[in-house]
Amino acid sequence: MLRFLRDSGLIEKQIFDARQHQGWRRQRAPIALGRTRALEGITVLAEGLTDGDLNTRLAALRGLGRMACPQAAEEILNWVAGAGLAVPALPLQSALVQCCAERPQILLPYLQHAEGAIREMLGRVFGEVATPSLGSEVLQFVDDDLQELRAAAARALSNAEPGLAVNALSELAQDAVWFVRLRAIVSLGKLGHKTGIPSLLRGLTDRRRRDWDNF
Repeated sequence: MLRFLRDSGLIEKQIFDARQHQGWRRQRAPIALGRTRALEGITVLAEGLTDGDLNTRLAALRGLGRMACPQAAEEILNWVAGAGLAVPALPLQSALVQCCAERPQILLPYLQHAEGAIREMLGRVFGEVATPSLGSEVLQFVDDDLQELRAAAARALSNAEPGLAVNALSELAQDAVWFVRLRAIVSLGKLGHKTGIPSLLRGLTDRRRRDWDNF
């Protein structure tokens, strides 16, 4: 399908539309371009992120989100690092979840340098996309002030080396925030290692489990 779109000139036309049209047509063109998932469209979509019109920025962001690839994630993250929250957090978070799912480690350097509301938003994204493949890289977030990052660490440690994961998950299973504790207990269960049994038993007898039941 993508080859047909290229050979027929449709992708080239959509790139032209995204650059040249004004008003509602310019806002529609980036989304259509994103649907193609043609990597050559990423540059023009990234240009739209710097437009002075909010609706055009949102359209470019949605287009990049539909690309759902690490290259699009890099463009969004670099833009956020420079411009801050120039769009509402929810559509930004949604686009990043789509684009970072394939390679969640792309978020790590940005998380290490971000502050305030941007770091909170990136933490929520990381919590959605973190996977066991991250391994020891998530240990830096076990004691993080941001609860979303502690929860992401708990989720990502579910299939890690037991010697690496059990102590960290046991600590997270006693976290003050209920959904961090829940993720840690679930990960200990998935890990299935005997050294995690004491923490699992403590979790099962935790009086604060009523918070889990309301989830």
